[in-house]
Amino acid sequence: MIEAPLVDAHCHIITDPYNKIPTNNDFINDNITRGIMSNNCYDWERLQKYLIQANINITKTKQFAGFGIHPWYSHLFTFKPIDSSDTHFKFNHYKEVITFKDSDLPLLKNLIDSIFPDPIYIEDYINNIDFSKIDIIGEIGLDKSFTIPSNGFYQTSRDDNVTRTRLRVSMNHQLKIFERMLQLATTHNINVSLHDVNCHLKLFDLSKSILLDNSNVNICLHSYTGSIEFLLTQWIKTFTSNRLYLSVSEYINFKNGSSNLNFKQIPSRCILTETDYVIDYPENKNELMNQSLNNTLTHLTNQLGLNSINDTTQLIYNNFNNFMHINQ
Repeated sequence: MIEAPLVDAHCHIITDPYNKIPTNNDFINDNITRGIMSNNCYDWERLQKYLIQANINITKTKQFAGFGIHPWYSHLFTFKPIDSSDTHFKFNHYKEVITFKDSDLPLLKNLIDSIFPDPIYIEDYINNIDFSKIDIIGEIGLDKSFTIPSNGFYQTSRDDNVTRTRLRVSMNHQLKIFERMLQLATTHNINVSLHDVNCHLKLFDLSKSILLDNSNVNICLHSYTGSIEFLLTQWIKTFTSNRLYLSVSEYINFKNGSSNLNFKQIPSRCILTETDYVIDYPENKNELMNQSLNNTLTHLTNQLGLNSINDTTQLIYNNFNNFMHINQ
């Protein structure tokens, strides 16, 4: 029997507005089957370059492309066609989609004038996508806790001068972006990978209303942090274990060596592994990613009562193929 590869069902590529081309192949890993998310226009462009390199250098595993707008970047997109004649278009957009206190208005004005890029009309962005080359709609979702950083949006490069502000993307705007992404998933029959921070019911309700009737769309709850009760009585009961998956990570789901969920209560066919790492970040070497996945597999082996880590690796690989509708 051929040994199953590791599975990283949810990972990322660098977000760098000034460098959208991977500079080397050091992060190419032929031992990991990956679902690589994109969150914004910058990492989406970089991901396409990565996939060209991967198709040349990777022979044993598959790399699956995710296309999405993450809630942390949702303020960069507008639902209004760009009006170049309107000198206040940019200001009005950001003022509308960002929630702030009166005392933070000077900060917001400075970000709009000096930091934020011109907003992108979401329909133009979508119309440039070849969905036949998209494997996952993700990362998408809702986030009630996120605050906008002082450099305008989260970027992978580390800058000690970047601080968190009190500015937030309005939940109404996040919901509109999320809804549009779900519509794309059901229109094109593409699976989704979902981000949820303190928005469990909103995220579930909208997913149910748009995705439930399309059995071709499977759902992956990335680094799920809700309750086991909500998972079992809402997500799995509604979508069944044939469509609902969780990608679990060492960092979130087994933090400090203990689990935030009782995995014995979860159908084993629903479980996937992930790192959530930025795979082309220089410090994230292949050994680090391999180790993270193996640590997660070790935890799952113990939790599920399986005989060996090899058995768990095979289970996760089979699950991922089922998630991606791949005949084995």
